[in-house]
Amino acid sequence: MDPNSPNYYEFSATRKPTIQTKLKKLGLLLMPPVFVVACLAIPGITGINMSRAILFMTPLIIFAPSITSLYLWRFLNIDYEYIIVAGEMRFAAVYSSKSRKELLVVKISEMQRIAPTDDKKYADHQHAEDITKTFDFSSDPGYTDRYFFTAQHQKYGKICVYFNASQKMVQIMRFYNASATVPKAFYLV
Repeated sequence: MDPNSPNYYEFSATRKPTIQTKLKKLGLLLMPPVFVVACLAIPGITGINMSRAILFMTPLIIFAPSITSLYLWRFLNIDYEYIIVAGEMRFAAVYSSKSRKELLVVKISEMQRIAPTDDKKYADHQHAEDITKTFDFSSDPGYTDRYFFTAQHQKYGKICVYFNASQKMVQIMRFYNASATVPKAFYLV
């Protein structure tokens, strides 16, 4: 496909880990050993002789929390993928580079405002009272080229979506919806 074509563009952003994400990862790391210790300590505390039961349950006690932790770990490493295809912007989450889930599809021509998040002139658009759902597909709130758009969506009502934008992405969005797109000053060059 032609790299200068406004019909196709692909971009990805890796979600920066937050304190919450780091605590969840710590919890997943600690879950298996804590579960094993708890299962082995309960018979001793209660005085119930469960030596035979524990002997048979040991593989379950060890492997069940480990497998659960491994399964849940992948949901904490997220890459967001943005694809513009023929005037539609598609957002997908890629979990640990293994599975992909499409999250949202919006026509660029139906977006009401596309602007940088740090532009104070358009702050009221991203915090409007009639917004029913907000999506944050950006790498982190402090990203320098973080943009937002508002649109009316069939399923969610009025939405506000945050995403990382490159110069080319903003140019393509201007191609499809020039009246709603507000580029940064250095993107106009």
